[in-house]
Amino acid sequence: MVQIVGDGVDGGWLTWRWNDPDRPVGVHRVEGLREAVAAFRAALPRELGPGRKKNRRDLKRLVTSGTASLRDDLRRLGLYGPLTRRDGELELMRALSRALLPGDLRRQLIEAATGGERVEVRVAPSPPAAVVPWGLLVLDDDDMRLLDVADVSWIAPILPRDIDPDAPAATPATGGRALHVVDPKTSRKQVLPGTFESCGCHGRTTQRFRAERDGLEKLRACLETEAGSIARLLMIGHCVRGPRDTADTVFLMGYGEANKLRASRLVREAGRWPMPPRVGVVACASGTDLAHHEPFGLGTALLINGAEVLHATLWTLPTDYAIGFVDTGAVGAFEWLAQAVDHAQSDVDPVASLCDLQRRKLAAWREKPGLGSSPLLWGALITMTAPAGRRRSPGSTRIS
Repeated sequence: MVQIVGDGVDGGWLTWRWNDPDRPVGVHRVEGLREAVAAFRAALPRELGPGRKKNRRDLKRLVTSGTASLRDDLRRLGLYGPLTRRDGELELMRALSRALLPGDLRRQLIEAATGGERVEVRVAPSPPAAVVPWGLLVLDDDDMRLLDVADVSWIAPILPRDIDPDAPAATPATGGRALHVVDPKTSRKQVLPGTFESCGCHGRTTQRFRAERDGLEKLRACLETEAGSIARLLMIGHCVRGPRDTADTVFLMGYGEANKLRASRLVREAGRWPMPPRVGVVACASGTDLAHHEPFGLGTALLINGAEVLHATLWTLPTDYAIGFVDTGAVGAFEWLAQAVDHAQSDVDPVASLCDLQRRKLAAWREKPGLGSSPLLWGALITMTAPAGRRRSPGSTRIS
């Protein structure tokens, strides 16, 4: 295993440390990161914004008329951008790789892979690098990716339980049932074109939570009264940023202010929202916590309330509804994200499970590039872990 840690300030430095004492600790001065990240961000989907609501409602009419406003909207959604083209995506990832993966570390990773080892890479990126899909970083002059040689996951921020000697031990994630919150009705377009079917690959029981007018309070009561029997929570829908604080991510549970699951509320009411060991949020930019100098967001809030493994996304995502206006054959790309998280959550090793699924997508992208196989969607998925048993080493800021 190797841990890669950014400096936590402006991304000017990073270090890496192997759990093998024969491999040296490395320090790298990062250069060219801002330019590479700016180019990558420009290729990512962006929200249409309040001025585009009419176009969202009238997409079918606009497609028929072929108006310039529709083309602008679809470009903003990234559906024609570099991440949907093989050469464009590779160029973006090479630039990020030159900044974030020094030659020594690349050689060490390749040597481990050629020696038959499966490496686990744990990243705690600096804020500028927190949007980067690290698994897609390029290791050589050809197209070997970090995901080809390693299972990649994110190190969660330090939590109150990490420095509490009386914090409870990790909770088993097996044996309990899954609770699914699927596409709550809001003022926005639903994210799935039809019904969502659980993967069912690991034979676990699933309960569908019906979010209605008072859905948020019902969810809290359900989590509180059935805390011992729920092992996994999967939420599929819309995430938005708070109006005053962009870090205060909100999952929309229905209409109105009373049905907004805010990160700030989860932290303020910690203890009243007992989360199961594994939580997944398949929604726009649900896992951007590390992009802030004080890591905070919906992911951190869920971890503070008891989650130990979090699946989330790094950026805004186009829904299958929007994708269908560009390529009907690509419809299902968003639903795949939900299925992948459902599958990984119920697996013994949720990190390796998600990385395996992403490797299959990477193979499909190499074989037949297009919107349906593009990392525009599947590249956004990450696993952030904070097992309850981890502790900060005495006199150190490093999580052991």
